[in-house]
Amino acid sequence: MIISVPLLAMLLYLTLFAEPIYQKSAQLLISQSETAAGNRLENQTIQADLQLVSTYSTIIMSPRILNEVSEALEGSYDVAELSEILSVSNATNSQIIEINAYHQSPKIAAKIANTTANVFSEEIPKIMNIDNVTILAEGAVLPQETPARPNKFLLYSLTAFLSLLFAFTYVFLLLVFERSFASNTEIEEVLGVKVIGEISKEKRVASFKTIQSRSLRGRKRV
Repeated sequence: MIISVPLLAMLLYLTLFAEPIYQKSAQLLISQSETAAGNRLENQTIQADLQLVSTYSTIIMSPRILNEVSEALEGSYDVAELSEILSVSNATNSQIIEINAYHQSPKIAAKIANTTANVFSEEIPKIMNIDNVTILAEGAVLPQETPARPNKFLLYSLTAFLSLLFAFTYVFLLLVFERSFASNTEIEEVLGVKVIGEISKEKRVASFKTIQSRSLRGRKRV
Protein backbone atom coordinates (compact mmCIF):
# COMPACT_ATOMS: atom_id res chain seq x y z
CA MET A 1 0.00 0.00 0.00
CA ILE A 2 2.78 2.42 0.93
CA ILE A 3 4.53 1.81 -2.40
CA SER A 4 1.55 1.39 -4.73
CA VAL A 5 -0.53 4.39 -3.61
CA PRO A 6 2.14 7.03 -4.42
CA LEU A 7 2.85 5.35 -7.77
CA LEU A 8 -0.84 5.37 -8.67
CA ALA A 9 -1.12 9.01 -7.59
CA MET A 10 1.85 9.91 -9.79
CA LEU A 11 0.31 8.00 -12.70
CA LEU A 12 -2.96 9.92 -12.34
CA TYR A 13 -1.07 13.22 -12.12
CA LEU A 14 0.96 12.55 -15.27
CA THR A 15 -2.09 11.27 -17.15
CA LEU A 16 -4.70 13.85 -16.17
CA PHE A 17 -2.99 16.98 -14.88
CA ALA A 18 0.62 17.24 -16.07
CA GLU A 19 0.91 19.35 -19.22
CA PRO A 20 3.70 18.29 -21.61
CA ILE A 21 6.35 20.95 -22.26
CA TYR A 22 8.48 20.80 -25.42
CA GLN A 23 11.99 22.18 -25.83
CA LYS A 24 13.45 23.73 -28.97
CA SER A 25 16.95 25.14 -29.29
CA ALA A 26 18.86 27.46 -31.61
CA GLN A 27 22.66 27.46 -31.63
CA LEU A 28 24.86 30.51 -32.16
CA LEU A 29 28.59 30.71 -32.84
CA ILE A 30 30.04 34.04 -31.74
CA SER A 31 33.57 35.25 -32.49
CA GLN A 32 35.24 38.62 -32.71
CA SER A 33 35.79 40.10 -36.12
CA GLU A 34 39.23 40.24 -37.69
CA THR A 35 39.27 44.03 -37.31
CA ALA A 36 38.55 43.79 -33.61
CA ALA A 37 41.14 41.10 -33.17
CA GLY A 38 43.84 43.19 -34.82
CA ASN A 39 47.23 41.60 -34.82
CA ARG A 40 46.52 39.31 -31.85
CA LEU A 41 47.15 35.62 -32.16
CA GLU A 42 44.18 33.43 -33.03
CA ASN A 43 44.47 31.53 -29.76
CA GLN A 44 44.30 34.76 -27.77
CA THR A 45 41.23 35.81 -29.72
CA ILE A 46 39.49 32.52 -28.93
CA GLN A 47 40.32 32.87 -25.23
CA ALA A 48 38.84 36.38 -25.22
CA ASP A 49 35.69 35.07 -26.87
CA LEU A 50 35.35 32.31 -24.26
CA GLN A 51 35.57 34.85 -21.46
CA LEU A 52 32.78 36.90 -23.06
CA VAL A 53 30.35 33.99 -23.52
CA SER A 54 28.72 34.64 -20.12
CA THR A 55 28.30 38.30 -21.14
CA TYR A 56 26.63 37.26 -24.37
CA SER A 57 24.28 34.98 -22.44
CA THR A 58 23.26 37.82 -20.14
CA ILE A 59 22.67 40.13 -23.10
CA ILE A 60 20.35 37.58 -24.73
CA MET A 61 18.14 37.58 -21.62
CA SER A 62 18.28 41.36 -21.20
CA PRO A 63 15.15 43.53 -21.65
CA ARG A 64 16.66 45.16 -24.73
CA ILE A 65 16.79 41.87 -26.64
CA LEU A 66 13.56 40.47 -25.19
CA ASN A 67 11.67 43.65 -26.09
CA GLU A 68 12.76 43.23 -29.70
CA VAL A 69 11.77 39.55 -29.58
CA SER A 70 8.36 40.51 -28.20
CA GLU A 71 7.84 42.98 -31.04
CA ALA A 72 8.96 40.41 -33.61
CA LEU A 73 6.37 38.02 -32.16
CA GLU A 74 3.71 40.74 -32.55
CA GLY A 75 3.33 41.18 -28.79
CA SER A 76 2.16 37.62 -28.17
CA TYR A 77 4.50 37.41 -25.17
CA ASP A 78 5.85 40.19 -22.97
CA VAL A 79 9.33 40.38 -21.47
CA ALA A 80 8.33 38.61 -18.24
CA GLU A 81 6.76 35.69 -20.12
CA LEU A 82 9.75 35.38 -22.44
CA SER A 83 12.07 35.31 -19.41
CA GLU A 84 10.21 32.22 -18.17
CA ILE A 85 10.08 30.56 -21.58
CA LEU A 86 13.72 31.14 -22.57
CA SER A 87 17.01 29.95 -21.11
CA VAL A 88 20.58 30.23 -22.34
CA SER A 89 23.34 27.64 -21.97
CA ASN A 90 26.75 26.89 -23.39
CA ALA A 91 29.21 24.03 -23.21
CA THR A 92 32.42 24.43 -21.23
CA ASN A 93 35.24 26.06 -23.22
CA SER A 94 32.97 26.54 -26.21
CA GLN A 95 32.05 29.58 -28.28
CA ILE A 96 28.64 28.08 -29.05
CA ILE A 97 25.63 29.50 -27.23
CA GLU A 98 22.38 27.57 -27.15
CA ILE A 99 19.08 29.41 -26.82
CA ASN A 100 16.41 27.11 -25.39
CA ALA A 101 12.67 27.76 -25.52
CA TYR A 102 10.06 25.76 -23.57
CA HIS A 103 6.39 25.75 -24.55
CA GLN A 104 3.32 23.52 -24.69
CA SER A 105 3.51 23.71 -28.50
CA PRO A 106 6.72 22.56 -30.24
CA LYS A 107 6.02 24.93 -33.13
CA ILE A 108 5.76 27.96 -30.87
CA ALA A 109 8.85 26.88 -28.94
CA ALA A 110 10.84 26.65 -32.20
CA LYS A 111 9.52 30.02 -33.34
CA ILE A 112 10.50 31.77 -30.10
CA ALA A 113 14.00 30.20 -30.06
CA ASN A 114 14.67 31.07 -33.72
CA THR A 115 13.29 34.61 -33.36
CA THR A 116 15.49 35.23 -30.32
CA ALA A 117 18.57 33.99 -32.21
CA ASN A 118 17.83 36.23 -35.20
CA VAL A 119 17.14 39.30 -33.06
CA PHE A 120 20.34 38.77 -31.08
CA SER A 121 22.44 38.38 -34.23
CA GLU A 122 21.02 41.68 -35.52
CA GLU A 123 21.33 43.63 -32.27
CA ILE A 124 24.68 42.43 -30.87
CA PRO A 125 26.81 44.46 -33.38
CA LYS A 126 25.07 47.61 -32.09
CA ILE A 127 25.82 46.70 -28.48
CA MET A 128 29.37 45.33 -28.73
CA ASN A 129 32.18 45.36 -31.27
CA ILE A 130 31.12 42.05 -32.76
CA ASP A 131 30.05 41.50 -36.34
CA ASN A 132 30.50 37.78 -36.73
CA VAL A 133 27.48 35.95 -35.35
CA THR A 134 26.60 32.70 -37.07
CA ILE A 135 23.41 30.74 -36.52
CA LEU A 136 24.56 27.15 -36.55
CA ALA A 137 21.18 25.48 -36.07
CA GLU A 138 17.57 26.54 -35.72
CA GLY A 139 14.82 24.84 -33.82
CA ALA A 140 12.88 22.45 -36.06
CA VAL A 141 9.60 20.65 -35.49
CA LEU A 142 9.87 16.88 -35.86
CA PRO A 143 7.08 14.54 -36.99
CA GLN A 144 7.04 12.79 -33.61
CA GLU A 145 7.85 15.12 -30.75
CA THR A 146 8.86 13.99 -27.27
CA PRO A 147 8.14 16.44 -24.45
CA ALA A 148 11.08 17.61 -22.37
CA ARG A 149 8.94 18.05 -19.28
CA PRO A 150 7.76 16.27 -17.26
CA ASN A 151 10.36 13.50 -17.28
CA LYS A 152 8.10 10.53 -16.58
CA PHE A 153 10.91 8.03 -16.00
CA LEU A 154 12.60 10.34 -13.50
CA LEU A 155 9.35 11.05 -11.66
CA TYR A 156 8.40 7.36 -11.45
CA SER A 157 11.89 6.43 -10.25
CA LEU A 158 11.90 9.18 -7.64
CA THR A 159 8.42 8.24 -6.44
CA ALA A 160 9.33 4.55 -6.15
CA PHE A 161 12.52 5.39 -4.26
CA LEU A 162 10.76 7.70 -1.80
CA SER A 163 7.96 5.16 -1.31
CA LEU A 164 10.46 2.39 -0.51
CA LEU A 165 12.35 4.69 1.82
CA PHE A 166 9.15 5.63 3.65
CA ALA A 167 8.05 1.98 3.80
CA PHE A 168 11.32 0.80 5.32
CA THR A 169 11.31 3.72 7.76
CA TYR A 170 7.74 2.92 8.79
CA VAL A 171 8.51 -0.77 9.37
CA PHE A 172 11.69 0.09 11.26
CA LEU A 173 9.82 2.44 13.59
CA LEU A 174 7.16 -0.22 14.18
CA LEU A 175 9.82 -2.71 15.19
CA VAL A 176 11.64 -0.22 17.40
CA PHE A 177 8.53 0.84 19.32
CA GLU A 178 6.96 -2.65 19.42
CA ARG A 179 6.00 -3.42 23.04
CA SER A 180 3.99 -6.65 22.72
CA PHE A 181 5.31 -10.13 23.48
CA ALA A 182 6.24 -12.24 20.50
CA SER A 183 6.49 -15.66 22.19
CA ASN A 184 5.92 -17.59 25.43
CA THR A 185 9.65 -17.66 26.06
CA GLU A 186 9.80 -13.87 25.93
CA ILE A 187 6.95 -13.65 28.46
CA GLU A 188 8.72 -15.98 30.86
CA GLU A 189 12.03 -14.10 30.52
CA VAL A 190 10.55 -10.63 30.98
CA LEU A 191 7.84 -11.31 33.60
CA GLY A 192 9.51 -14.20 35.38
CA VAL A 193 6.38 -16.39 35.35
CA LYS A 194 5.59 -19.73 33.76
CA VAL A 195 3.11 -19.96 30.91
CA ILE A 196 0.80 -22.90 31.61
CA GLY A 197 -1.46 -22.50 28.57
CA GLU A 198 -2.65 -20.26 25.77
CA ILE A 199 -5.89 -19.50 24.00
CA SER A 200 -5.74 -18.76 20.30
CA LYS A 201 -7.73 -15.96 18.73
CA GLU A 202 -9.83 -18.39 16.69
CA LYS A 203 -10.90 -20.31 19.82
CA ARG A 204 -11.89 -17.13 21.60
CA VAL A 205 -14.06 -16.09 18.66
CA ALA A 206 -15.64 -19.55 18.51
CA SER A 207 -16.32 -19.56 22.26
CA PHE A 208 -17.92 -16.14 22.06
CA LYS A 209 -20.19 -17.24 19.21
CA THR A 210 -21.16 -20.40 21.16
CA ILE A 211 -22.07 -18.40 24.25
CA GLN A 212 -24.03 -15.90 22.14
CA SER A 213 -26.00 -18.65 20.37
CA ARG A 214 -26.84 -20.32 23.69
CA SER A 215 -28.13 -17.07 25.15
CA LEU A 216 -30.31 -16.52 22.09
CA ARG A 217 -31.79 -20.01 22.43
CA GLY A 218 -32.51 -19.37 26.08
CA ARG A 219 -34.37 -16.18 25.20
CA LYS A 220 -36.46 -17.96 22.59
CA ARG A 221 -37.48 -20.66 25.08
CA VAL A 222 -38.53 -18.06 27.61
